[in-house]
Amino acid sequence: MVTKYEIRHSGRSKSFDKLEDAIKHGSALEKLGYIVTLNMVTYSLYSTISTTIYKTSKK
Repeated sequence: MVTKYEIRHSGRSKSFDKLEDAIKHGSALEKLGYIVTLNMVTYSLYSTISTTIYKTSKK
C-alpha cells in the first residue's frame, strides 16, 4: 500500500510523497488566489482511495 498527497488546482494536479511538501505547495498556490484541494490518495493492489483533507473555501 502506497500513500501519496495530491494538490489539485485549475484542473491540474501534482503529487507528493510527504504531507509537509504538499501543504507548502498548496499554501503558495492559495496565496496566489487559486482554489486548492488537498487529497490523500492511497494505492493498493486492488483499489485506489482518494480522501479530501482540505479544500479552499470560496470567498
